Amino acid sequence: MRLRPGQFFSHDTAARLWMMPTGDARDLQSPQLHVSALTGIASAPTARSIRGHDVCDRSVDVHDRFGLPVSDVVSTWLHVGTSWAVRDLVAAGDAIVYAPRYPKAGDERPFTTIVELQKRLAAHRGRGKRRLLSALELVREGVESPMETHLRHLIRWSGLPEPSINVDISDDAGRFLGRADLYYPRYGIVVEYDGDHHRRSRAVYAADQQRIADLRDNGQVVVRVMIEGLRGETHRTVALVRKELLAAGWRPTPLPPVIHPPKPVGIRARYRQKTVDRR
Repeated sequence: MRLRPGQFFSHDTAARLWMMPTGDARDLQSPQLHVSALTGIASAPTARSIRGHDVCDRSVDVHDRFGLPVSDVVSTWLHVGTSWAVRDLVAAGDAIVYAPRYPKAGDERPFTTIVELQKRLAAHRGRGKRRLLSALELVREGVESPMETHLRHLIRWSGLPEPSINVDISDDAGRFLGRADLYYPRYGIVVEYDGDHHRRSRAVYAADQQRIADLRDNGQVVVRVMIEGLRGETHRTVALVRKELLAAGWRPTPLPPVIHPPKPVGIRARYRQKTVDRR
């Protein structure tokens, strides 16, 4: 399509252009372009496969992204708050505030900061604000993948203490052993998401196995969670992390509940999520 002056990509389309993880449900739907226009400046388009939006928020800024006019990253996050689940909003928020430890040339991340999200959300008057507020409370810096977000969200919602994110672990002699996705330093427990990428390369898989072995030899307990543990078997994931925490001396204390419980990852999961035993 050809955009008219004053029109720009927004919502789900802009989210993809800002590299936000958009979730299985939206990825599997038929492609639809979201195009917005500021009220009084231009009109939102109406055409097949186009979803037009009239935007009256003057704080929206239009950026050039890959040669395309796109709503700024914070406005995009606010816009998708009208339709995305809290879990997906947290993953998107984690992604846009992530600052790579070793950025490559041309890497623009972080695209924004938690402080900027807080400022814009405080002034936001659009739909979905309550959902966005719930999500923003769970957004963290330093998260490297959406699956780590979903795992952390599951742990937190289940009433377990929130782990630290991507922590470097060394032995007593100062030798670097590895970086933990999620870590309880007080209890010496590492919680790892074990994705398929670890097995696609023999070299990567071997290095990962050595890292886990080194951590365990150093006295760390390593809990490995595969994709099934974030789909229909979330109750098993929670039970395993809880078991290791209790064995290490943790005792439950009341925590503020997360309003929106996490849904299983993947809309085509073959199993239903079972109720988490909070006792």
